[in-house]
Amino acid sequence: MNREHLMQNPRFIEFLQFVQQEFDRLLPETPHRETALMAEKDGLEAQRRGWLQSLGNPSLPSAMRTALESPFEEAEARIKAIEAELSETAAHGQQKSEALDPELVADRLEQLDEILASENASAANVMLSQHLDGIFCDHDGEVLIRTCKLGALAGGLDLMPRDNAHMSAIGFIEGDQRSAYLATPRRRARLNIGAAIEDDDVADSINDFAADPQRFAGLGPEWFTEDVFQLPRRLSWAEANAKEVAEFRHQTHSSMATTACYFGKTIPTIREALRYAKENLGIDAFGKSISRPTLPNWSRSSAAAVDVFFKHGGVTMKMAVAHFGKSEPTIRKALDFAKLQSAQQRTDEAVEDSETHDGKPDAPTN
Repeated sequence: MNREHLMQNPRFIEFLQFVQQEFDRLLPETPHRETALMAEKDGLEAQRRGWLQSLGNPSLPSAMRTALESPFEEAEARIKAIEAELSETAAHGQQKSEALDPELVADRLEQLDEILASENASAANVMLSQHLDGIFCDHDGEVLIRTCKLGALAGGLDLMPRDNAHMSAIGFIEGDQRSAYLATPRRRARLNIGAAIEDDDVADSINDFAADPQRFAGLGPEWFTEDVFQLPRRLSWAEANAKEVAEFRHQTHSSMATTACYFGKTIPTIREALRYAKENLGIDAFGKSISRPTLPNWSRSSAAAVDVFFKHGGVTMKMAVAHFGKSEPTIRKALDFAKLQSAQQRTDEAVEDSETHDGKPDAPTN
């Protein structure tokens, strides 16, 4: 949003009106006070001129001179105090006028936008400090961002009466569980913002304001907004991929090693994923039983070939080990599977013959 659009924004106009009302309430105009001060000053100056004329008389008795010097000095001090108060009042009036000037406020916001878009991190930090009172975090991932509505009017904060000059804005959230995680703020070092702000005096003022941890102290809660965010807990790879890992094992009946290779993880990580899936997702893909049906078994799958090999005459176990490239126990296990398969085949054939015979009519007798 550019400067022109900002000045026409209803919310921007409403905000300035609200600040104006608060300034008028907290800093009411007192023209009668100024009139009274001016009248008092004029009277004191008239008296001072008369006393000065009397003191200028060289024949004035010393006792009278001493008596006149004391009220003369008091009048001098009071006139200086009145002039200081009138000057401060005039300065506050000028500062208030500038603080509430829509064009100046829009310029400050536009400057904030430009600095945030730049690559000067220090300047962005300093400018954000004009708006942010603080960012507070707790151990549960809750983040509270506390923003002062007067950020764009930071130069006018000196005009605002403070309820308690020593009260930190943090005090407004004491009693909340977040207060347990709040650190005691300390004054920060001034940052090197380079030439981000052309006016050196303004840059120094903004930098000093940003470095003060009590810069918003004493302002009422009506001047702040609080936005609370909950940071999502970061899941481990095992937690984030538990369902996919468990479903992969169910669908493929892969071993732990094969599953780990497929996902490019270690076996302990795969175990952790399967454990999480079982405990939190109700998918039990843990254990060797999942992969046992497809475990490669050379002895079982090669039983027929080993049996045929040994049926050739003159074949020894040593020759079989050399031929198949397997150990003797593996070859013997293959022969055992061959025997079992042969026995199972004979049993199946006998059952089939019995069923076929039972289905035929009895042969006729002579």
